[in-house]
Amino acid sequence: MGEPVDNMENLIPSLEILKDPAGLDFSYRRVTVSSAGLIEGLKTLEPKSAGIAISLNASDNATRTSLMPINRLYPIEDIMRYVKAFKGAKRTRVTLEYVMLKDINDTLEDAQRLSVLLKGVKCKINLIPYNESPYLKFKAPDSIAVERFHEYLLNKHFTAIVRASRGQDIWGGCGQLGMRYLKAGEKAVIGE
Repeated sequence: MGEPVDNMENLIPSLEILKDPAGLDFSYRRVTVSSAGLIEGLKTLEPKSAGIAISLNASDNATRTSLMPINRLYPIEDIMRYVKAFKGAKRTRVTLEYVMLKDINDTLEDAQRLSVLLKGVKCKINLIPYNESPYLKFKAPDSIAVERFHEYLLNKHFTAIVRASRGQDIWGGCGQLGMRYLKAGEKAVIGE
């Protein structure tokens, strides 16, 4: 899909069309720009252009770098500085996306580190249980691990939600790319 703030010349006009009464007439509160954390690009967005979501996915730099090599350029500390300084429209805050991966970033210790990292930060945390793919080594977290992580953040007074996973049965869940390929020589089937 690509990084939206790497494509500002198309992102800005797209946001304008989405919000224009002659276009789709969405409120800026209903439009979100999701980024891996390219801070310079995010800083150029006007406060009422869209909501901001940043893929955090880890509570420490080593884990985030292993999952998202962009962390070498935009480490967690830089993202936290941006989020703390964020001056969006009234009553808006940055959403931090956290894809939960079994035995990688789903432990209570990860939740504790995340809590320390985000102390005093006005944000919303989206916990996203990973949707498995036969093409990647990652595994979905256990529901108990997700609930324990979520409860820990709630008990620390964070706004945290577990995103409901939909579409896995048709390979349309977040990250699954909507298609499953069958054995060599057979047709690709969408949704089976």
